[in-house]
Amino acid sequence: MIPKIELSADDALRRLGELARGLQNDEPARAQIGELAVLSTKARFGTSTSPTGEAWKPLSPTTIARYISGFGKSNFKKRGGLNKRGETRLANRKPLVGESRRLSTQIFYNLVTGAVEIGSPLEYSAVQNFGQPKGASGSMANGSPIPWGDIPARQFLGVSDQDGRDFVSVYELYISGLIR
Repeated sequence: MIPKIELSADDALRRLGELARGLQNDEPARAQIGELAVLSTKARFGTSTSPTGEAWKPLSPTTIARYISGFGKSNFKKRGGLNKRGETRLANRKPLVGESRRLSTQIFYNLVTGAVEIGSPLEYSAVQNFGQPKGASGSMANGSPIPWGDIPARQFLGVSDQDGRDFVSVYELYISGLIR
C-alpha cells in the first residue's frame, strides 16, 4: 500500500504572506548592519587600514615634530632626546588616533529610508577620510595656509569585502525570520 500525502498550499501561502509583510520593514536588519559597520570601522583605527586593506599613510615628519614638541619635560632626557616614556608615547602614535581618540570612538550609524548611513559628526572627519591639499581651506590672518600641509587621504569609512559578506548574512537571517 502506498501512503497518501495531501498538501495544502494554504499554509505555504500564509507563511509567504508573513515573509512579504516582514520584508516591507527591514529596519531591524538595517540596524544590525549599522551596528556591524560601526564595529568594523572602529576596528580600522587599530590596524590603520582602509576598507580595502590598504595601509594608511604614515604621519609626516612635520606632524611628528609638532607632536613631540607638545610633550612635557617628563618625556625628554636632561641632555635632549626622548626618554623611555617619550619613545613609548611616540611609538604608540598612529595616524587618525590622537590623544583624545575622538575620531576613532565617535562613529555612528543612522537609518534612513531603505538604507544605512555611517559616519562621524566631527567636522574634520571628511578631511581625514578624503584628504586635503595644503591651503585648500584658505588662510589664517597671518597668511598661513589652512591646512598648513597636505593631509593625505586615510580612508576609514567604507565597506570591506568581509563587511559585505556579513551584511548579506544579516539579510539571510532576517529573511529566515531569525532577526526581528
